[in-house]
Amino acid sequence: AYWHARKDEKDKAFEHAEHAFQSGSTESFQCLIALHSKYGDFDKANKLFSDMTDRYSARSPDWLRWCLCHNKGDAKAAQSKVETYFQKVNARSTPGYQSMMFHFYTIINEPQKASLALMTTRNLSRVSPATLLLGSCVADQTGNKAERDRLVQATVDLEKNPVMAKDYAVWIEYAKKLQLFLKRPDKRKLNKELVTDLTEKSNSDIRQNLELVSAYFLTTNRLGKEATPLLLHSAVLMRGFPLTVNVISRQVLRKQGMTVGPGNEGLKEKN
Repeated sequence: AYWHARKDEKDKAFEHAEHAFQSGSTESFQCLIALHSKYGDFDKANKLFSDMTDRYSARSPDWLRWCLCHNKGDAKAAQSKVETYFQKVNARSTPGYQSMMFHFYTIINEPQKASLALMTTRNLSRVSPATLLLGSCVADQTGNKAERDRLVQATVDLEKNPVMAKDYAVWIEYAKKLQLFLKRPDKRKLNKELVTDLTEKSNSDIRQNLELVSAYFLTTNRLGKEATPLLLHSAVLMRGFPLTVNVISRQVLRKQGMTVGPGNEGLKEKN
């Protein structure tokens, strides 16, 4: 189905997707949702998301991100399901669940609760560098610069583990540059060219996350003109389902008066 969709063979794509849907698996739901989203039928995609999260509650955050990213669907119902899911699994029990809570509270614009989720996480080495760096933005937003610096340092400290030092080399290098920027703000230390060069051999997820972090700190240091090109790229959907970075970038651009979405509508810079 995905192969035919990439070739824009709509009928064949749906034929395969609907056949797979008979299994009722998470993947089959996601495939149909992705196709309906691609071809603009957001009502059907929303209904499928609702049905999927009735069966697979762990996918509730995916539904909420989808609603907020495309500015479509029933975001209130999705948010309610996420809250119910967190209560069910005792979300404060592990770093993984606490990270999920952090992302949830961040995209519904509750920075104090989002920051608290990471402040109460015991082992930050089990938190992804993407979450740590985004967390530094949220901590800064709440005025807690000490927590901001702690999360940036936690990213740098990943280099103490030889395996993480290799796997997260780009994140670690960026975090070091961010520390220098925070000591003496200079657009050359965090601009689009720097992020692009640093992530040249990395996947799009890494680049987009670092673009968002750069955009935030550039803006808060009165370098907002440098931030917009970064946001225009970090907002672009590169995959079938939105990431937290896509949602937040779009929320910021919309606050600036831009009309963004559904899909990648309204985003001029896509490379």
